[in-house]
Parts: sequence; C-alpha cells; structure tokens
Amino acid sequence: MPDMPPPPPEPEPLELYTRGTNPQAQRLWLALQREAYRQRGEGFREDWAFPLHAARHNLGAPLTRGQRTRIGDQEYVFQPFASAILFSVVPKWGEVYDVYHVGAEASGSTSFAADLHKAAYAAVGQEYRAEWASHQRATQDRLGVALAPATRIGVGEHEYSLQVFASDTLYVQVPNWNDLHHLSTTPPGALADALWRETYRVAGVPFNPDSAAHQLAVAEKLGSPLSDLYPMDFEGQSLQVQVFAREVVFSEGGNVFSRQHMLDRPPTFADSAAAPAPKFTPPDVFTASDATSSKRPTFGMLPIAGNPQLTQLYGYTKWSAGGGRQYYGATQGQHPGIDFWVPVGTPQLAIAHGLVVYAGASNTAPFGGAPPMIVIVRYGNVYGLYGHSSAVRVRKGQFVRPGEVVSLSGDYGGPHLHFELRPVPASVLGNTDPQQPGVNAGTSMNPLDYFSPELQRYFEQAWRQLGGDQHFCQGGLRDQGVITFGAAVDTRPCRG
Repeated sequence: MPDMPPPPPEPEPLELYTRGTNPQAQRLWLALQREAYRQRGEGFREDWAFPLHAARHNLGAPLTRGQRTRIGDQEYVFQPFASAILFSVVPKWGEVYDVYHVGAEASGSTSFAADLHKAAYAAVGQEYRAEWASHQRATQDRLGVALAPATRIGVGEHEYSLQVFASDTLYVQVPNWNDLHHLSTTPPGALADALWRETYRVAGVPFNPDSAAHQLAVAEKLGSPLSDLYPMDFEGQSLQVQVFAREVVFSEGGNVFSRQHMLDRPPTFADSAAAPAPKFTPPDVFTASDATSSKRPTFGMLPIAGNPQLTQLYGYTKWSAGGGRQYYGATQGQHPGIDFWVPVGTPQLAIAHGLVVYAGASNTAPFGGAPPMIVIVRYGNVYGLYGHSSAVRVRKGQFVRPGEVVSLSGDYGGPHLHFELRPVPASVLGNTDPQQPGVNAGTSMNPLDYFSPELQRYFEQAWRQLGGDQHFCQGGLRDQGVITFGAAVDTRPCRG
C-alpha cells in the first residue's frame, strides 16, 4: 500500500497579546472591524471620516449604511452607530459631529437633534418618539437607535413592555411606563432570559444562554447581537466570531472568547489618536437658556403626539361667528387658538424648552378662560396656553423640555386641547426669575406662524380637510390678524 501523504501541518497558534505594537494583532483587529461593518454597513472604508471617527471613539458597529437628510435649508449626511449618530454638513465630509453632543445638552430635545433622531430611526425602519420615556432614556444613555418596535412579553404573572436598542434593551413592568430598567443591569434569572431571548429574536439570531460568546457579551455589556456565531478564516487559522453592536468577540478554539478591544489596533485607528468630539451648534436652535429670553421660537413638534385631528383653526372662523359666538365674545368673536380633537386624558406636551408660569384652575389663571384647568408655558417671547386640561403634570417655576408632559386633555364642549400663543409683554422679556408671573398682553396670535416648515404641511392638510378658506368667515389660513381681547366684536359677514 503506497505511503499516504503527511497531513497538513497544524497552523501556528496566534500570538496576539504581546506587549507593544503587534502587527498580527493589528491585522486581526482590522479583519474583525470589517466583519462588524459587513453586518449592516456598506463595508469598512479606512479612508472615510465616519469609520475613522467611530473607531477612534469606540462607538461600535454601524447600524445601517450612510444616509442623507435635509433639515431646514441644509443637507446632512449621517450614520447611526451602536452608541452615536454621526453626521456631517454636506459637503464638509471631514467635519464629523455626534448628535449626542449637539448644543449644550446630549439630548434629542432640540428641534435639530429631534429631526436627526427621526431620520436615524427611520433609516433602520423605526419611528422616533421624542415624548416616549424609553426614547428619552436611550438618548440620555447613548444607547443608539431602536432596532425594532416596542413589544410585550409575559414572565410569570407579570407583563413587560420592552424595546431593543443597539447598546441595550429597555423595559418596564406594565403599566409603570416611566419606571425604566436596563437589561444589562438585570440580575440573571427568568426575566433576564426572557428579555435576552426577545433581543436575539429581533436580531434574527438563535438564543443560546450557554454560549461562551453570549456570556462574555453579557458580562462586558456589549449590546445587542448583530450576527450569530460563525467561522472566520484569519491567516490560516479558523476563528469563531460573533458581532455585537458595541464590539466583536472571537475565539481561537474552544469556549474561551476574547474581545476585539484587547487587541493592538493600527495606529490610524487608535483611541489615543482621537481628538475630543467637536460640538456642533445647529442654526436657530432654541435651548434651555432661551426659555426666559426675548428669542422667538420655532416649534418643531406639536403639543399632541402624532397627527391629531384639528377641529378649529385660529381666527374669524364660521364656528366662532356662529354656533360658538357665546364662547368668543371677549375675543372679537374670533377663535384665539387652535383646537386639537383628542380623547380625554391625552398627554399634552411642551413643544420647546420653556418655563411654566401657571398651572392650575383656569378661574385663577392670569389669562382666564379655557376651563377647567390651564397650563401656561413661556417659550422665549411667547406664552403657550394649554386650555381645557383635565389635570396638570407640572408646577409654576418648573423648566420643561420638548416632549415633556405638561397636562392631560379634558372635555369642554367636546374632548379637545385648546392651544393658544400670546406675546410676552415687553416689561417681562428681561425677567429670568423662575417664579415670574405670566402677564397678559391682551392679544393672541396665529400659532401656525411659529411652527417649523415641516409642520406647515400638516396644518395645510388639516385646513383642506376643514374646507379650506370656507372654514373662515373672512380671509384664509395665513392672513388671520392679531386678536385683541375686549375689542369690538368682528361683524364682517361670512362668505357664502
């Protein structure tokens, strides 16, 4: 019998953890980086600004390819990562910013940041809701974007609502909506296993709680899995690899796994080469310090979440001149705000950084009207008035952020929110005292003029649904004038 050829030699074990610069470790780091980008990105491009910035700042894996969006008059390119949403102003590709560093706060509360969050969530097929406690917490803790819609699971006798984000899963025990918990800090047990099983389901990966790769990821808080465990060839050595949102883990064989972070990386990508993340100040941002300023705000969100139905617009409407005349005798027979039809108990939201100057019964409010309860928030040089509230959720002197619940809607001639904007008198514009009173200037203005261009389309659609200019006795959507309280009632005839 002829001699058989000798078996191929066993590959030399990798020597990856020697001190100092290790070329083989650097090559493996680069290979694992490519695996991370292969899952959801467009591939790791060493000469692109986003991958370079993300590597130097340890921001984890990309969650989608680079995208473009327009905010106001400017176009931006952006890409969500495990713990960042990076963006640049087109065409300044080399100037990379992180949305968590926008303005003075790491938050999604400014109009610009909220718009970029919406774009980043939409890029992975999800919806950003600035008023949700879970989305606010995800922004605060830099958990990246949501990877799936919120869902519910039962564990024992309890029901839990959860949402999987890139860097962690947040959950509450129903109905304690604001009592949020992190999966990464949940003790081992039936609840943690159920939450991890759902997290893996979102990723489309089988859940194996005994996997050494999974156990390392749990211990090191590496976030959601982006891949199953799979083999990878590296310079003749077969490795086992699993990609998590925050980092890649690998094994040279057996059940001992290591983190990519333990490897030497090429000098170009070393975190020691990272400059401090630059801070981007978006144009015309209304910040917390502007709440008591003389600045005119531009509102990027509605006082009710979603796209609520409008039942009456601002101005000389046919209802105010007809069946509603009894309500508007003090306002020239005109409707001094906008009515949003919503069920009783619907959360009513702050629409910018503001200061609460009144919250309570309407009969003791400085502006009067709109019973039974009312909240008045100062937004720079205007007051926002939330009328017909059934309950208040804020107190006088409290600063609020966009999306924060200020009150719950009530019922007055039907369930709705009556929302007004009134000017802050010149005598008050310089007052920054949180306990300042609300001072009635005696006029109201068309709220539409203060909302962003994106929301104008919403109002125009509502105007068409209400019959267009036929909704008004005189004039149209954009030319309803200032209403003066106590002035003579408008008696101009209504169009036919």
